[in-house]
Amino acid sequence: MERFKEKAIQKGKSSAYLRKRLFSKGVYDELSHEEELKSAINLLENKYRGEKEFYNIVKFLKNRGFSYSVIQEAVNKFLNGEK
Repeated sequence: MERFKEKAIQKGKSSAYLRKRLFSKGVYDELSHEEELKSAINLLENKYRGEKEFYNIVKFLKNRGFSYSVIQEAVNKFLNGEK
């Protein structure tokens, strides 16, 4: 299960996605705030290389199922160039 979580983080999957997949297999676990933040930042680094508009990034992450607290922190780190 840890391997599945790590792959989901690398691919940029949200906590909602992971919860749905694990629930269908009978496992009740989800990503911590730090893991979800890492996943969102990985997704942004892979998706947005040139364009960096705040509104578009927030909308993209929201549509992927990330919580607003994670979106806010990930976008701020991403736009400021932090890791």
